[in-house]
Amino acid sequence: MHEGFNIQYVSERLGHETVQTTMSTYAHILKELRAKEDENILKLYKQTYRKQEQRRVGEKYPQTLLN
Repeated sequence: MHEGFNIQYVSERLGHETVQTTMSTYAHILKELRAKEDENILKLYKQTYRKQEQRRVGEKYPQTLLN
């Protein structure tokens, strides 16, 4: 699951009767994956915000005025 496999696929390959069995058995891994995804989303948000701020500053203070 660390490699991003579909949970249904993993469940079938492991021979679990239901996806819920797989999720219960590997809940700790799923929590780790969610935490990593949250970190990635936050990084993306910060990068996007930084770029937007740079554009705003560039529009407010054209490069010719900054030199």
